[in-house]
Amino acid sequence: MVGTPEGELVAALRALLARASEPEVALTLGALLERLPAAKLCLILSENHRHRFLAEAETDALCAALPLARLPELVEELRADAGAILLRAALGDEQLWQVLSTLVRLQPAEGRPAAFEEQLRRLAPERAAAVVAAQFDDEELRVYWVLFPAAVRAALVRLGRGPVWRAAPTAASASTARRRHRSPRGARSAPAREDELQTALRLMSRFGFRESMSYEEARHRYRQLVYAWHPDRAGNNPTTARRIRDLNYGWNLTRTHFAGSAC
Repeated sequence: MVGTPEGELVAALRALLARASEPEVALTLGALLERLPAAKLCLILSENHRHRFLAEAETDALCAALPLARLPELVEELRADAGAILLRAALGDEQLWQVLSTLVRLQPAEGRPAAFEEQLRRLAPERAAAVVAAQFDDEELRVYWVLFPAAVRAALVRLGRGPVWRAAPTAASASTARRRHRSPRGARSAPAREDELQTALRLMSRFGFRESMSYEEARHRYRQLVYAWHPDRAGNNPTTARRIRDLNYGWNLTRTHFAGSAC
């Protein structure tokens, strides 16, 4: 990549990564990674994976600086290489969750692809299991259980998240859940029941929301994600549509919680 525009970009990245511990430099690095087209950023990540032109510490720092909202699109762009490139110990739990959850949902509905197991072997089973146990609900675990390597499943059992599943929902309850999930556009959010609120807060944590956020912080995060995943930028595809639907559903239930926390 030497002498190419990408090579110049890598040189600029290295200069920022060398000082990434400085708050102002970290902000500059984050802004740069936010603006880069996904294809160009994935090219740099892929070429570095093959040719190792960044040191291990620089690669860790680069992955740790990747914006949370961009990780699903990077996983989808990198596809088979995503786990090998992005599953690094330097990732925070929220970043790791975004990578893991996107990888899981890209797998076939049946079987346990060897490539997926190989990707997860980059992580300590306990670390992967802790993130999965905190973020997957029982129904999601039931659906995706077969995809996890044996070591991760064993760690999940030790955490009390083994294969003891609730009864499958009836058609009527599933229909009710779908109707509740699709709230009318422009509808005002009524106060959520406590169980609904906790479920919605857990859903929003997958998108980088913290329960302790102020209303302004939560609204800023919501608008960031809506902007990033708008079809004009992210394209029209089922994955993006599902993210936007889940985000709007969660925001409709939790915004009164965040507004109340500001009082």
